[in-house]
Amino acid sequence: RSVTASLALGAGIASAQSFNVDSLAGVLSSTNSVRVRAEVVGRLNALPLAELTPAARSALVRLLDAEADHTLPGDPQPIAEGDEVYDEYVVDLAGGVLRLDDPASLRAMTRVGLQTSHDVQRWVASFGAQSLPHLDAVWAEQPAERPVIVTTWAFMLGVTGPDALVARDRQRVLTSIMGAAEAYPIAFAGAARVGSLVTLVPSLSQIAASSPSEIARNRAAYAAQLLAPARDALTPAQMLAQTLELARGFCVRPGEGNDARANVHPNRPAACGKVRGALNRARAALGEGRTDDARTELQSAASVAEQASTDGVFTAVEAAAVRGNVEYLLARI
Repeated sequence: RSVTASLALGAGIASAQSFNVDSLAGVLSSTNSVRVRAEVVGRLNALPLAELTPAARSALVRLLDAEADHTLPGDPQPIAEGDEVYDEYVVDLAGGVLRLDDPASLRAMTRVGLQTSHDVQRWVASFGAQSLPHLDAVWAEQPAERPVIVTTWAFMLGVTGPDALVARDRQRVLTSIMGAAEAYPIAFAGAARVGSLVTLVPSLSQIAASSPSEIARNRAAYAAQLLAPARDALTPAQMLAQTLELARGFCVRPGEGNDARANVHPNRPAACGKVRGALNRARAALGEGRTDDARTELQSAASVAEQASTDGVFTAVEAAAVRGNVEYLLARI
């Protein structure tokens, strides 16, 4: 079918009283025009889901794959700079594929859809560990997508049921979120809120006090304020357990999961071992009612983290997480 015929069909869709869904979906693979594809996607999205045939569903998924891989031919009438038709079309396409709930679209949705909505981010996150390789690839290849990947990681921490992350993957995701704090502080603040990550309150406070960006300072301060009541609702034992999980995340040892950060500084493994050991001993002591011993171990963990920050072994947000959570726990036990 020629481009002219496709354009004519696109223009006629609005006035047609009835049409064959499969024929309509077939236009998606036969036209080079973004505007025609946008019109067809919009018409398919307007149909009740039950009326979409298998062929129409497959056509939408294939189109998303093609957009993700940049394999579609160029539009004979290129979109003018400032024209938002392509961006709106991608939003509609991602939304249309999202309602199909088709696992076959996971890779393409990760590459194209994350920027379009929180609903897409939640859907990608719902696959748990299956999504991690796709997110890793996009992180490496598409730097502009990194802030929304940080948010998607946070949604992933809240997944329950059979796709919930196992401890090792949770720690990996926490590592990734913490690692994004300095480069993407606004996304980091959003992730803390999305994931209800109360152990990040001290790190958020650190960003709120020191970031050169006023927007980042405000977002971090607001996130810390919103998370404070949830933190206060936890018992000291629960708070300590979450602090230990966070430390295990950013304080990985060589050979543990995503251990790239373990080799950032030659003294990092030793410092991490001391922090994790002290927090583990504090947790055991608190569980046994040995409050004084727990306090001693907590103070030891904070002291090691502070020195590690001074020596450049820990980042400022990492040290703040340990020191701030310890200070909070000492005030409650």
